[in-house]
Amino acid sequence: MWTFGGTRIIVQEIGGQSSRITARLQPLTGETVQQFFGIETPIHNVSAIVVGNADLEALLAMNKDGDTKYTLSGDSFSKDLYLINFNWKRIKTAWQTLRQDLDCTAPVYAVELEVHE
Repeated sequence: MWTFGGTRIIVQEIGGQSSRITARLQPLTGETVQQFFGIETPIHNVSAIVVGNADLEALLAMNKDGDTKYTLSGDSFSKDLYLINFNWKRIKTAWQTLRQDLDCTAPVYAVELEVHE
């Protein structure tokens, strides 16, 4: 089981992106010059399933606190990350069997987390 800041999530996919900070300089004479200034902070995109309103509310509360890093951990992966964007939608289900500790009629949500190091 994966967790983000202690909240249980069922990870479907993890992806990411990393980019360079490069400026194109246009001198008055001569060709374009590219100047490399460094690497931007890597961005991780996590697609997951969350079961129950309590876990969804916990993630919503984390999104309001921008100064705190939360640990994303599971499957020999563990990093402290900032939650930047959080999107969620409720999945229509007849019953859930992912979390046996919750009622079978607990709501199921698909969430997208964008986290930065």
